Amino acid sequence: MDVTNFYIKCSGIEEENTVSKALGLMKKYNLEELPVIKNRKYSGMIYLKDIVLRNIDAKNTNVKTLKTNAPHVKKNDKIEKVISLIFDSGLKSFAVVDKKVIGVVRQQELLEVVPEKIIEKNLDNIISPCITAYETDPIGKIKNMLKEENLSQIIILNKENKMCGIIRNIDLVKSIKRKDKNEQLGDIIPSEKIEAKSIMSNFFICEQKASIRDILKKIKKYGDIIIVDGETPIGVITPKNILELVLLKPSKGVNIKVTGLKDEDEITKHEIDAELNNFVTKISKFFKKMQYIFVDVERFHTGGGRVEYSILARLKTSGGLFVSKSHKWELLTALQEALNKLEKLSKKKYQKLSEKRKK
Repeated sequence: MDVTNFYIKCSGIEEENTVSKALGLMKKYNLEELPVIKNRKYSGMIYLKDIVLRNIDAKNTNVKTLKTNAPHVKKNDKIEKVISLIFDSGLKSFAVVDKKVIGVVRQQELLEVVPEKIIEKNLDNIISPCITAYETDPIGKIKNMLKEENLSQIIILNKENKMCGIIRNIDLVKSIKRKDKNEQLGDIIPSEKIEAKSIMSNFFICEQKASIRDILKKIKKYGDIIIVDGETPIGVITPKNILELVLLKPSKGVNIKVTGLKDEDEITKHEIDAELNNFVTKISKFFKKMQYIFVDVERFHTGGGRVEYSILARLKTSGGLFVSKSHKWELLTALQEALNKLEKLSKKKYQKLSEKRKK
Protein backbone atom coordinates (compact mmCIF):
# COMPACT_ATOMS: atom_id res chain seq x y z
CA MET A 1 0.00 0.00 0.00
CA ASP A 2 1.38 3.41 -0.97
CA VAL A 3 0.79 7.07 -0.09
CA THR A 4 -1.69 7.66 -2.95
CA ASN A 5 -4.88 7.45 -0.88
CA PHE A 6 -3.54 8.82 2.39
CA TYR A 7 -2.51 12.43 1.85
CA ILE A 8 -4.27 15.78 2.12
CA LYS A 9 -4.22 17.79 -1.08
CA CYS A 10 -2.29 21.04 -0.68
CA SER A 11 -0.01 22.97 -3.04
CA GLY A 12 2.11 24.61 -0.32
CA ILE A 13 3.26 28.22 0.05
CA GLU A 14 5.97 30.31 -1.60
CA GLU A 15 8.84 31.08 0.79
CA GLU A 16 8.59 34.84 0.17
CA ASN A 17 5.02 34.93 1.50
CA THR A 18 4.33 36.00 5.08
CA VAL A 19 3.81 33.77 8.08
CA SER A 20 0.36 35.36 8.39
CA LYS A 21 -0.60 33.89 5.02
CA ALA A 22 0.84 30.52 6.05
CA LEU A 23 -1.37 30.52 9.17
CA GLY A 24 -4.39 31.28 7.00
CA LEU A 25 -3.62 28.36 4.68
CA MET A 26 -3.07 26.03 7.63
CA LYS A 27 -6.55 26.90 8.87
CA LYS A 28 -8.01 26.42 5.38
CA TYR A 29 -6.52 22.94 4.98
CA ASN A 30 -6.80 22.02 8.70
CA LEU A 31 -3.03 21.40 8.85
CA GLU A 32 -0.25 22.22 11.32
CA GLU A 33 2.37 22.28 8.60
CA LEU A 34 2.82 23.47 5.01
CA PRO A 35 5.27 22.57 2.25
CA VAL A 36 7.43 25.55 1.26
CA ILE A 37 8.02 26.32 -2.41
CA LYS A 38 11.05 28.01 -3.97
CA ASN A 39 11.28 28.49 -7.73
CA ARG A 40 8.30 26.14 -8.15
CA LYS A 41 10.12 23.31 -6.37
CA TYR A 42 9.79 21.81 -2.89
CA SER A 43 12.18 23.56 -0.52
CA GLY A 44 11.22 22.49 3.02
CA MET A 45 8.39 22.75 5.56
CA ILE A 46 7.01 25.39 7.90
CA TYR A 47 5.49 24.03 11.13
CA LEU A 48 2.85 25.62 13.31
CA LYS A 49 4.81 24.90 16.49
CA ASP A 50 7.77 26.94 15.19
CA ILE A 51 5.42 29.88 14.70
CA VAL A 52 3.43 29.83 17.94
CA LEU A 53 6.30 28.98 20.28
CA ARG A 54 8.27 32.04 19.17
CA ASN A 55 7.37 35.68 19.67
CA ILE A 56 7.43 36.73 16.04
CA ASP A 57 5.60 39.39 14.05
CA ALA A 58 3.57 37.11 11.79
CA LYS A 59 2.56 39.78 9.28
CA ASN A 60 6.14 41.04 8.74
CA THR A 61 8.03 37.74 8.84
CA ASN A 62 8.65 35.72 5.68
CA VAL A 63 8.02 31.98 5.57
CA LYS A 64 11.65 31.28 4.62
CA THR A 65 12.73 32.62 8.03
CA LEU A 66 11.03 29.67 9.75
CA LYS A 67 11.53 27.09 7.01
CA THR A 68 12.83 23.69 8.12
CA ASN A 69 14.80 21.44 5.79
CA ALA A 70 12.68 18.30 5.87
CA PRO A 71 12.56 15.17 3.72
CA HIS A 72 9.63 14.60 1.39
CA VAL A 73 7.91 11.47 0.14
CA LYS A 74 6.61 10.43 -3.27
CA LYS A 75 3.04 9.49 -4.07
CA ASN A 76 4.03 5.88 -4.79
CA ASP A 77 6.20 5.42 -1.66
CA LYS A 78 5.10 2.56 0.58
CA ILE A 79 3.31 3.42 3.83
CA GLU A 80 5.85 1.37 5.80
CA LYS A 81 8.60 3.65 4.49
CA VAL A 82 6.73 6.76 5.64
CA ILE A 83 6.15 5.31 9.13
CA SER A 84 9.86 4.53 9.45
CA LEU A 85 10.69 8.04 8.25
CA ILE A 86 8.51 9.52 11.01
CA PHE A 87 10.63 7.85 13.67
CA ASP A 88 13.96 8.33 11.90
CA SER A 89 13.39 12.05 11.36
CA GLY A 90 11.37 12.92 14.48
CA LEU A 91 8.82 14.69 12.25
CA LYS A 92 5.07 14.10 12.21
CA SER A 93 4.29 14.88 8.58
CA PHE A 94 5.85 15.18 5.14
CA ALA A 95 5.25 16.91 1.85
CA VAL A 96 4.09 14.62 -0.94
CA VAL A 97 5.83 15.36 -4.23
CA ASP A 98 4.93 14.15 -7.70
CA LYS A 99 7.10 16.42 -9.89
CA LYS A 100 5.55 19.25 -7.86
CA VAL A 101 4.10 19.47 -4.34
CA ILE A 102 0.65 17.85 -4.29
CA GLY A 103 -0.08 17.49 -0.60
CA VAL A 104 0.86 16.51 2.95
CA VAL A 105 0.78 13.09 4.59
CA ARG A 106 0.39 13.06 8.40
CA GLN A 107 0.47 10.50 11.19
CA GLN A 108 -3.32 10.51 11.50
CA GLU A 109 -3.86 9.33 7.91
CA LEU A 110 -1.38 6.48 8.39
CA LEU A 111 -3.52 5.02 11.19
CA GLU A 112 -5.82 3.73 8.43
CA VAL A 113 -3.35 0.92 7.75
CA VAL A 114 -2.74 -0.24 11.34
CA PRO A 115 -3.19 -4.07 11.39
CA GLU A 116 -6.21 -5.59 13.14
CA LYS A 117 -4.05 -7.39 15.73
CA ILE A 118 -2.67 -4.01 16.89
CA ILE A 119 -6.09 -2.31 16.98
CA GLU A 120 -7.29 -4.92 19.49
CA LYS A 121 -4.48 -4.16 21.97
CA ASN A 122 -5.24 -2.31 25.21
CA LEU A 123 -4.30 1.34 25.58
CA ASP A 124 -1.99 0.56 28.51
CA ASN A 125 0.49 -0.76 25.92
CA ILE A 126 1.18 2.70 24.51
CA ILE A 127 0.40 5.41 27.09
CA SER A 128 2.83 8.34 27.27
CA PRO A 129 3.38 10.56 30.34
CA CYS A 130 1.29 13.73 30.55
CA ILE A 131 2.09 17.20 31.86
CA THR A 132 -0.42 19.50 33.56
CA ALA A 133 -0.72 23.24 34.20
CA TYR A 134 -3.38 25.47 35.76
CA GLU A 135 -6.02 27.55 34.00
CA THR A 136 -4.60 30.72 35.56
CA ASP A 137 -1.04 30.04 34.37
CA PRO A 138 0.23 32.55 31.77
CA ILE A 139 0.67 31.40 28.19
CA GLY A 140 4.39 32.18 28.44
CA LYS A 141 4.73 29.41 31.02
CA ILE A 142 2.74 27.01 28.83
CA LYS A 143 5.00 27.73 25.85
CA ASN A 144 8.12 27.06 27.92
CA MET A 145 6.68 23.76 29.14
CA LEU A 146 5.90 22.66 25.59
CA LYS A 147 9.44 23.56 24.48
CA GLU A 148 11.30 22.05 27.43
CA GLU A 149 9.31 18.80 27.50
CA ASN A 150 9.10 18.53 23.69
CA LEU A 151 5.34 18.00 23.94
CA SER A 152 2.40 18.68 21.65
CA GLN A 153 -0.14 19.24 24.43
CA ILE A 154 -0.59 20.39 28.06
CA ILE A 155 -3.57 19.28 30.16
CA ILE A 156 -5.16 22.21 32.00
CA LEU A 157 -6.53 21.89 35.55
CA ASN A 158 -8.79 24.20 37.55
CA LYS A 159 -8.23 25.23 41.18
CA GLU A 160 -9.89 21.98 42.34
CA ASN A 161 -7.23 20.05 40.35
CA LYS A 162 -9.84 18.75 37.91
CA MET A 163 -9.34 18.72 34.14
CA CYS A 164 -10.99 21.65 32.42
CA GLY A 165 -9.22 21.85 29.06
CA ILE A 166 -6.19 21.17 26.90
CA ILE A 167 -3.73 23.45 25.10
CA ARG A 168 -2.07 22.31 21.89
CA ASN A 169 -0.03 24.16 19.32
CA ILE A 170 -3.16 24.99 17.35
CA ASP A 171 -4.69 26.69 20.42
CA LEU A 172 -1.71 29.03 20.73
CA VAL A 173 -2.76 30.64 17.44
CA LYS A 174 -5.51 32.32 19.47
CA SER A 175 -2.81 34.46 21.11
CA ILE A 176 -2.13 36.14 17.75
CA LYS A 177 -4.15 39.28 16.96
CA ARG A 178 -6.33 39.38 13.86
CA LYS A 179 -5.13 41.80 11.23
CA ASP A 180 -8.42 42.08 9.32
CA LYS A 181 -11.49 40.06 8.37
CA ASN A 182 -9.49 37.76 6.12
CA GLU A 183 -7.28 34.91 7.26
CA GLN A 184 -4.31 37.20 7.75
CA LEU A 185 -2.99 37.25 11.31
CA GLY A 186 -1.02 39.98 12.98
CA ASP A 187 1.03 40.68 16.10
CA ILE A 188 1.59 38.35 19.01
CA ILE A 189 -0.19 39.46 22.19
CA PRO A 190 2.32 39.51 25.11
CA SER A 191 2.07 35.99 26.54
CA GLU A 192 2.39 37.16 30.15
CA LYS A 193 -0.98 38.93 29.77
CA ILE A 194 -2.96 35.86 28.69
CA GLU A 195 -4.15 33.10 31.03
CA ALA A 196 -4.36 29.51 29.84
CA LYS A 197 -8.14 29.38 30.29
CA SER A 198 -8.64 32.03 27.60
CA ILE A 199 -7.27 29.82 24.79
CA MET A 200 -7.71 26.22 26.00
CA SER A 201 -9.89 23.79 24.03
CA ASN A 202 -12.19 20.93 24.88
CA PHE A 203 -10.49 17.61 25.57
CA PHE A 204 -11.31 14.02 24.71
CA ILE A 205 -10.81 11.24 27.23
CA CYS A 206 -10.81 7.47 27.35
CA GLU A 207 -10.45 4.96 30.18
CA GLN A 208 -7.15 3.11 30.50
CA LYS A 209 -8.78 -0.31 30.07
CA ALA A 210 -10.13 0.50 26.60
CA SER A 211 -8.64 -0.83 23.37
CA ILE A 212 -6.98 1.08 20.55
CA ARG A 213 -10.09 0.36 18.47
CA ASP A 214 -12.18 2.35 20.95
CA ILE A 215 -10.24 5.57 20.33
CA LEU A 216 -9.19 5.18 16.70
CA LYS A 217 -11.89 7.42 15.19
CA LYS A 218 -11.33 10.17 17.78
CA ILE A 219 -7.55 10.15 17.46
CA LYS A 220 -7.75 10.32 13.65
CA LYS A 221 -9.97 13.38 13.91
CA TYR A 222 -8.64 15.20 16.98
CA GLY A 223 -5.10 13.92 17.47
CA ASP A 224 -4.04 13.35 21.07
CA ILE A 225 -6.43 11.65 23.52
CA ILE A 226 -6.18 11.97 27.32
CA ILE A 227 -6.23 8.66 29.20
CA VAL A 228 -7.90 8.76 32.61
CA ASP A 229 -8.37 6.65 35.70
CA GLY A 230 -11.75 7.90 36.87
CA GLU A 231 -11.35 11.68 36.70
CA THR A 232 -7.57 11.68 37.02
CA PRO A 233 -5.40 12.09 33.89
CA ILE A 234 -2.70 9.41 33.83
CA GLY A 235 -1.29 9.92 30.35
CA VAL A 236 -1.91 10.70 26.70
CA ILE A 237 -1.98 8.70 23.50
CA THR A 238 -0.85 10.21 20.21
CA PRO A 239 -1.00 8.82 16.66
CA LYS A 240 2.76 8.23 16.91
CA ASN A 241 2.29 5.99 19.96
CA ILE A 242 0.06 3.67 17.92
CA LEU A 243 2.47 3.64 14.99
CA GLU A 244 5.23 2.45 17.35
CA LEU A 245 3.52 -0.93 17.52
CA VAL A 246 3.61 -1.20 13.72
CA LEU A 247 7.43 -1.02 13.82
CA LEU A 248 7.77 -3.74 16.47
CA LYS A 249 8.33 -7.02 14.63
CA PRO A 250 7.68 -10.46 16.19
CA SER A 251 10.70 -11.73 18.11
CA LYS A 252 11.52 -14.89 20.06
CA GLY A 253 13.50 -12.95 22.66
CA VAL A 254 13.21 -9.36 23.86
CA ASN A 255 12.26 -7.09 20.97
CA ILE A 256 14.58 -4.07 21.14
CA LYS A 257 13.72 -1.18 18.84
CA VAL A 258 15.47 2.20 18.73
CA THR A 259 14.35 4.96 16.37
CA GLY A 260 15.77 8.38 15.51
CA LEU A 261 19.45 7.40 15.16
CA LYS A 262 19.76 8.17 11.46
CA ASP A 263 22.20 11.05 12.03
CA GLU A 264 24.33 9.31 14.68
CA ASP A 265 27.69 7.64 13.95
CA GLU A 266 28.34 3.91 14.20
CA ILE A 267 30.32 4.21 17.45
CA THR A 268 27.38 5.92 19.16
CA LYS A 269 24.97 3.29 17.83
CA HIS A 270 27.23 0.54 19.18
CA GLU A 271 27.35 2.22 22.61
CA ILE A 272 23.57 2.46 22.64
CA ASP A 273 23.26 -1.25 21.81
CA ALA A 274 25.59 -2.06 24.70
CA GLU A 275 23.57 0.09 27.13
CA LEU A 276 20.32 -1.58 26.10
CA ASN A 277 21.69 -5.12 26.32
CA ASN A 278 23.07 -4.36 29.77
CA PHE A 279 19.68 -2.92 30.76
CA VAL A 280 17.84 -6.06 29.60
CA THR A 281 20.16 -8.17 31.77
CA LYS A 282 19.33 -6.03 34.82
CA ILE A 283 15.57 -6.15 34.25
CA SER A 284 15.61 -9.92 33.75
CA LYS A 285 16.33 -10.19 37.50
CA PHE A 286 12.87 -8.73 38.15
CA PHE A 287 10.82 -10.13 35.27
CA LYS A 288 11.73 -13.22 33.30
CA LYS A 289 9.31 -12.34 30.53
CA MET A 290 10.03 -9.11 28.66
CA GLN A 291 8.13 -8.41 25.46
CA TYR A 292 9.88 -5.31 24.18
CA ILE A 293 11.78 -2.13 24.88
CA PHE A 294 11.08 0.76 22.53
CA VAL A 295 13.29 3.85 22.55
CA ASP A 296 12.38 6.89 20.46
CA VAL A 297 15.13 9.52 20.10
CA GLU A 298 14.32 13.05 18.94
CA ARG A 299 16.83 15.80 18.19
CA PHE A 300 15.73 19.39 18.71
CA HIS A 301 16.67 22.85 19.99
CA THR A 302 19.64 23.09 17.67
CA GLY A 303 21.42 26.34 18.44
CA GLY A 304 25.06 27.33 18.35
CA GLY A 305 25.89 23.98 16.78
CA ARG A 306 24.46 22.02 19.75
CA VAL A 307 21.73 19.42 19.64
CA GLU A 308 19.47 18.54 22.56
CA TYR A 309 18.06 15.04 22.79
CA SER A 310 14.61 14.00 23.95
CA ILE A 311 14.06 10.32 24.71
CA LEU A 312 10.84 8.42 25.26
CA ALA A 313 11.40 4.84 26.44
CA ARG A 314 8.84 2.07 26.97
CA LEU A 315 9.43 -1.31 28.59
CA LYS A 316 6.74 -3.98 28.31
CA THR A 317 7.11 -6.89 30.74
CA SER A 318 4.97 -9.49 32.49
CA GLY A 319 4.76 -6.94 35.31
CA GLY A 320 3.20 -4.27 33.08
CA LEU A 321 4.23 -1.31 30.93
CA PHE A 322 6.82 1.17 32.21
CA VAL A 323 7.43 4.54 30.55
CA SER A 324 10.10 7.18 31.06
CA LYS A 325 11.28 10.42 29.44
CA SER A 326 14.59 12.25 29.46
CA HIS A 327 16.05 15.48 28.02
CA LYS A 328 19.82 16.01 27.84
CA TRP A 329 22.47 17.59 25.63
CA GLU A 330 24.36 14.29 25.41
CA LEU A 331 22.58 11.33 23.78
CA LEU A 332 24.12 8.59 25.95
CA THR A 333 23.48 10.57 29.12
CA ALA A 334 19.83 11.01 28.10
CA LEU A 335 19.50 7.28 27.36
CA GLN A 336 21.11 6.28 30.66
CA GLU A 337 18.76 8.58 32.58
CA ALA A 338 15.70 7.15 30.80
CA LEU A 339 16.84 3.58 31.43
CA ASN A 340 17.60 4.30 35.09
CA LYS A 341 14.06 5.59 35.51
CA LEU A 342 12.68 2.42 33.91
CA GLU A 343 14.83 0.29 36.21
CA LYS A 344 13.52 2.08 39.32
CA LEU A 345 9.91 1.69 38.14
CA SER A 346 10.49 -2.02 37.39
CA LYS A 347 12.12 -2.64 40.76
CA LYS A 348 9.28 -0.87 42.59
CA LYS A 349 6.66 -2.98 40.79
CA TYR A 350 8.65 -6.18 41.43
CA GLN A 351 8.83 -5.42 45.16
CA LYS A 352 5.11 -4.69 45.25
CA LEU A 353 4.29 -7.99 43.52
CA SER A 354 6.67 -9.88 45.84
CA GLU A 355 4.89 -8.48 48.91
CA LYS A 356 1.52 -9.60 47.52
CA ARG A 357 2.83 -13.14 46.99
CA LYS A 358 4.05 -13.35 50.60
CA LYS A 359 0.56 -12.51 51.81
